[in-house]
Amino acid sequence: FIPSFNYSKMYSVISQVTSNHFDIIKGQLVDGRELQWDDLTNTVYGEVPFMRKHFFVPSFVQDSILLYMNIAFYGLLTWYFDHILSHNRGSSKGFFFFLSTKYWSRFFCMEQKKFVLSPSKRTRKQSFDYSDMGEHDPVT
Repeated sequence: FIPSFNYSKMYSVISQVTSNHFDIIKGQLVDGRELQWDDLTNTVYGEVPFMRKHFFVPSFVQDSILLYMNIAFYGLLTWYFDHILSHNRGSSKGFFFFLSTKYWSRFFCMEQKKFVLSPSKRTRKQSFDYSDMGEHDPVT
């Protein structure tokens, strides 16, 4: 369930098949081959003989599904904690803010709100005084 492990496992599957590697049995450097669909869906099952323990190595496709599930899970956690922890944007919301209709009504409300600035809050164009700059020749 650790995202960096999933990514490194996916990378190692591709690099073991496609890159040059040293074959111990032949005693020479062997060229890599093209990546096939079977290489991406190959799941390895086995047993460690002296310990009598079974092991399972997931395939590239299973690793990529786990990686996308991790992205969604940690993204939801980030979104949730961003709303319930107080920080520099103001006060926090309650622990169950996502269950309130007030939170979701702003996303599904069909009514458009119009914002009108009052005349006292409008900004005026400010002019710039060029007299302090002195005289200089324009660059041509």
